[in-house]
Amino acid sequence: MMQRSADVALGLPYNIASYSLLLIMMANISGLTPGKVKIVLGDAHIYENHVEKALQQTERFPLAFPDLRIKDGVKHTDPAQFKFNDFVLCDYQHDSPIKYDFIV
Repeated sequence: MMQRSADVALGLPYNIASYSLLLIMMANISGLTPGKVKIVLGDAHIYENHVEKALQQTERFPLAFPDLRIKDGVKHTDPAQFKFNDFVLCDYQHDSPIKYDFIV
């Protein structure tokens, strides 16, 4: 996926999760095993009022990634057929939230 511009603190994590979900859905539809999401960023930026919190985030120890799965027996032919209940998120861990201000 090529992304022209990326707000690293707020937008990019959502984009990573969204495209990872799309990859898992398309693998289910095609009967393949999902691979990896590869993202190329054109303009990756951190807004000035996000710097302090972004630095705080870099001081955290990374936690193990969760595993997102499609429930056994769920097989669709169109991405629009998927429902929230088709998915299972396993081993999700998180730190306390860091609240970034939204920039408009």
